[in-house]
Parts: sequence; structure tokens; C-alpha cells
Amino acid sequence: MPLPDFFRFPARVQGPEHGGYMKEMTPTGRLWPFLGIVMLLVLVAGLALPGLDRVRTASGDAIFYQYYINFFLKAPVSEYPRLFDIYFNQPQHTGFTTPIRPGYILPLALLARIIGPSFFLMARVSLAAHLGTVLLAWFFLSRWQGPVVGLATAALVAFSPLLLGTATSPLMDGYNFFFFMLCTGLFIEAVRSRGRILLLAAFGAVFAFFLVVRENNVLFVIPFFLFCLYERFFQKKPLPLFRFGIALGLPCFLALGAYIAITGSPSGLIRIVRLLMSVGSSNPYTRATGLGPWYRYLIDFLTLSPATTVLAICYFGFAVLGKPSAGLSSELRFFLIFLPVLLIIYAPLPKCVRYLCVLDLPIRLFCVLFIHEWLERAPGAKRYAIFSAVVAGLCFLDFSSYDYLFVESNLYDPISQHLLYYRFIINS
Repeated sequence: MPLPDFFRFPARVQGPEHGGYMKEMTPTGRLWPFLGIVMLLVLVAGLALPGLDRVRTASGDAIFYQYYINFFLKAPVSEYPRLFDIYFNQPQHTGFTTPIRPGYILPLALLARIIGPSFFLMARVSLAAHLGTVLLAWFFLSRWQGPVVGLATAALVAFSPLLLGTATSPLMDGYNFFFFMLCTGLFIEAVRSRGRILLLAAFGAVFAFFLVVRENNVLFVIPFFLFCLYERFFQKKPLPLFRFGIALGLPCFLALGAYIAITGSPSGLIRIVRLLMSVGSSNPYTRATGLGPWYRYLIDFLTLSPATTVLAICYFGFAVLGKPSAGLSSELRFFLIFLPVLLIIYAPLPKCVRYLCVLDLPIRLFCVLFIHEWLERAPGAKRYAIFSAVVAGLCFLDFSSYDYLFVESNLYDPISQHLLYYRFIINS
């Protein structure tokens, strides 16, 4: 029985819309991408599992998540507002992680009821989410850019020091990234299909859940909608803006209703929003580690993955200045808009690079595309051999960076001060 079109990879990727990155594949050759992703997932899981041994105790956010999860081991979901009463009745906790993330807390509470609560549970969920993200990155990018670019980008995502660090920790960033990847994949598929109803409905459903995983995720509405406007008015694509407006707006209203329900009332939600907006001044840790110039995030990515980030910056400059945007595929135009817009949005916010780990996806895609552009004139067999060797080398460098920073140095939260210290850029 043939697969539906949505689950097929292109046998030939050619022309400016797809970047021209693949030759025609023989029937036998169609099997290698599936074997490649299976081997990649097994390798990453095998290398990352020992990193879970460092999850003995946790501090900061993870302690609060553990408390919230344990709360629902006995209490029903209808008791959610009482969790906020407990939070506000303990002034020493004000400014730290609030229970405003039901999309993370409730599923983990359900898992904890089945297999028992622990920091190990949260770390295992993070690792499973990371492997799921790698699989989604491979699936969608193989559809958009061909199997070679898809598998290479998935490999770089798999070995990202930042993503591996969050995958072996009891923090929620890897879990959040998984739903971001799913949202982004469905959104771009909807754009490519010019607003197909089923894809928009699937995107809207996932996006609604994504909005209650972490409250900051509402900021993603901005780059998504800006891209729709860009495609419609600058690229002259026949996008039905009304449909996309509903697909982006309706989940926001559903998430708003969910937030009102868990806080108990609109006034309860307003109270927590005011607290979240003042967290930079009320939380001493955030005040000391999350503020800085807008380019602090770029410095963090450079300290985590110097070679990969430099190559990605080169491709970004090449794509923006050297190529007409009409010659780029829709997913590349999306990421070229998404990356700077998200950097601008987060520039004034007191956040560390963990909150922008989603930028690892375009960074790694741009890196792969730069290598491919660089090797374009090399002979066919030699080009793919060199390409594979360079990607494998970058994976090795990134894994070495993860091992040094997160395992050997036992880095828990990748704040700028710690990253600069462990890279011997500052002394203390």
C-alpha cells in the first residue's frame, strides 16, 4: 500500500525552490535515509544515557517542577488554583518558577503516577523529547530539502551541546523544543500547501498545547504571523491570511481560557502575569544572570558550538545579501525571518540561552547548507565524501563541547558567566 504524499520524501530535489541539493535516488538508495536516522538515534541515546548519571539532585526550576508534579499525585486537576495559593503564600518563592505551565506539569504528573516521581523521570522525559525532536527534524527537513540535508541537519541537532545538555537534565527545555519542532513543521507544511485546512487544523491543535507548555511561547505568534505577511505581500504568494489568522489566533484564546481555569479567575491570571513581567527585578538569580546586550545570545551560541555557529552566520549573510529571496524555499525564508525576529524579541528579556535553544534548529540547518554550497563545485562522489566527513567532524566537536561543559564541568544552567568561565574567557 503506497504511503500518502505527506509521508513521502522527494526522489529528486531540484530547482531554486528546493535548493538543488539531491540527485535522483535509485530504489535501493531510498532505504539509506531510514537506516541513517535509526543509527543516529541509537548512537545519540547510547552516548547521552550516561549523562543522566549527573542527575542526582537539582536546584532552581527543577525543584519547583518536582513539587508541582508531586502535588498532583494526590490532588485532582480541579485543585490547580490551590497550587497558586500555596505559591503566593510563600513569599520566598515569589519570582521563581510558577505553576503556570500545565502543558508540562500535568503530563509529567500523569507519568509520575505510573512510574513514580523523581528527578530521573524529568531527565528521561527530556532525553525522550530530544530524540523525538531529532526524528521530527529529519522527517520535515528531508521533505523540504532532501534526504542528505535532512539527515545531516538532524545529526547536528542530535549532537548540539545545548540540546544534549537540556536532554540530560531535569529541565523542561528539551520537552518544549519538541513541541516547537512539531508546530514549526506543521506551520511550514501549511504555508507550502497554501493554507490546506487539515494542516492548519493540525497546526492549530498542536500550537494551542504548545502555548500552555511555557507561557513565553505566546511570543512565537509574532514571527509566525510576520512570515505570513511577508509571503503574502512581498513574495506575492496566494496565502489565505484569514485562515492563518484563525490558526494563530484561536489557539491563543484557548490557551487564555486554560490559563484562567488553572489560576482560578481572570484576576488570578493578571496577578501571575504581573509577577512574570517583574521577574527580572524580583528574582536575584535572573537579575544577576539573565540581563545583558542583545548579542549575548550569539556569544552564548559561539561558546557552546563555535564552528557550527560561525558557519551558520556565514550562510545567513550569504542568503540575505547574496541571494534573491525568490530563489529560496519557503522554509528557508521562514528561518531567515524567524532567527533575527526572535533575537530582537528576547533581547530586552532577562533570559538565558536555554530559552532560545529553538534557534539551534535554524543555526544547524544554515551550517549544513553553507557546507553544501561550499562543496558545490566538487565532483559528485568526492563532494558527498567530504560533506559527510565535515558534518561528522562538527558532530564530534559539538559532542566534545557537551562532554566538557555539561558532564566534566557539571554545568547545570548554561548562563553566560559560566560559559565564558569554562571557555577561559573570564577568570571568575
